[in-house]
Amino acid sequence: MSLLMRSVGAILVHTAAEREAMTRITDRPVAVAALPPHLPAGRRISIRPGSPPTRRLLFFGKVRHYKGVDILLQALVHIPDVELSVVGEFYENVTELRALIARLGLSERVRVRPEYLPAEKIPEIFAGVDALVLPYRTATASQLVALAHWHGLPTVVTRVGNFPDVVRDGVDGLICAPDDVADLVRALRVLYQPGRLDSLRAAVRPVASEDTWQHYLETLHALALGEANSPARE
Repeated sequence: MSLLMRSVGAILVHTAAEREAMTRITDRPVAVAALPPHLPAGRRISIRPGSPPTRRLLFFGKVRHYKGVDILLQALVHIPDVELSVVGEFYENVTELRALIARLGLSERVRVRPEYLPAEKIPEIFAGVDALVLPYRTATASQLVALAHWHGLPTVVTRVGNFPDVVRDGVDGLICAPDDVADLVRALRVLYQPGRLDSLRAAVRPVASEDTWQHYLETLHALALGEANSPARE
């Protein structure tokens, strides 16, 4: 990674933490711009104000160890009468996850759908759940909060990557500590406090796509000009 970063004229990253990491391995200029949304075209789900909780949660996306599905399952043990759907491509053994679900006594409450989901099927998955839960252990930048907000869903996320930049804790979502079952349990209990889900839903706003893309392109252009106007460094 260090060799790669020193071989370029400038670097664009999506979070301040990534910029800090880059400055430790290269002297090249590093700029930060939020990851622009690239959301699927098509219909969005509509949640009526005041709709009662379905008491169903969703984990969506590629399933890998760092994404913390096992942490979510352990937390779910302490949140009775709530169901979970895990939907996405598996990059680990799905049999091991199913075995964990059985050991935790969650077989009746957790549905696993190990497959890639085309864009046109996303609305039906997001419909009928209360929130998208992203219990990542680590992260850089993710589009999934933007996708949830596009469909009017609040999120429960961990304090990693760009999540703290795109989720307003206690306003349109909830943030907890990574790799921490107890703190995720706390956040899920808060989600189901009377009236809390309604208030989170009401505050969800789709990302301002054009503004984000404009800033991204301006930052990229400025970096390119800086590279063009500075001598190459070996």
